[in-house]
Amino acid sequence: MIETINHLDNAGLSRTTAIGVHGIFAGSAYALLSEKANVVTTDCIPHISNKIETAAALAVAVRQLQSS
Repeated sequence: MIETINHLDNAGLSRTTAIGVHGIFAGSAYALLSEKANVVTTDCIPHISNKIETAAALAVAVRQLQSS
């Protein structure tokens, strides 16, 4: 993600948003990413970057599976 964000910066784009499914970041990866981009992840794994709720979508999918 950091490499992609660097390419976008070099292309002159404004601050970007990096979206991830799980908020798992090695070492200082989150700090480095958040310096250059808005970082957004789902709430599957608790993290400060969680902004996308998944419970409603999962509940719908479970209900559909149960009624099949």
